[in-house]
Amino acid sequence: CFEGVELMRERLLITGDTGSGKTRALFSVARAVLDRTSNKVFFIACDDGQGRFLRRVEEHKDSRFFSYSETNWKDLRDRYRAIKLVMEEGDWIMMDRIDMSWEFVREYFGAQTSRVSEDELDELYMEKRIEQRKTQDNEKSRKTAAITDYNQLDWTLMRSTLKSVVFDATA
Repeated sequence: CFEGVELMRERLLITGDTGSGKTRALFSVARAVLDRTSNKVFFIACDDGQGRFLRRVEEHKDSRFFSYSETNWKDLRDRYRAIKLVMEEGDWIMMDRIDMSWEFVREYFGAQTSRVSEDELDELYMEKRIEQRKTQDNEKSRKTAAITDYNQLDWTLMRSTLKSVVFDATA
């Protein structure tokens, strides 16, 4: 399948409903890469759903298949940077549930700009929301009140942060 094929930088996006087999498909591709090449596969999951598939690559684990579960932005970003340092030509990075990364970035950004831990964000936002409701004058503004005051620069920074891993042009 991969013999004689010279891959430059390729991207493969697998989409589908919950339970449709996206993670299974990633592990099938990983298995094919490991069986047919001498390359390494780095698998990063943004949740913990990959555990049931690890047996498919068990004989390669810790030698050419590396699996990580990262559930916040800082850990995901740091793991990605560490992998890029040891990657060689032909190695693969696979990311499962990358859709979660946008939530991670927003939580990270909110925590950094609010100077609280990510675990404290929900309480902080709830306090802000309650305070907003107390100060609202009319029903219409109460319905449309925002919890945070993100401006265009904030959204640009969040998008840039996300792109540094999810859409990395140097990978």
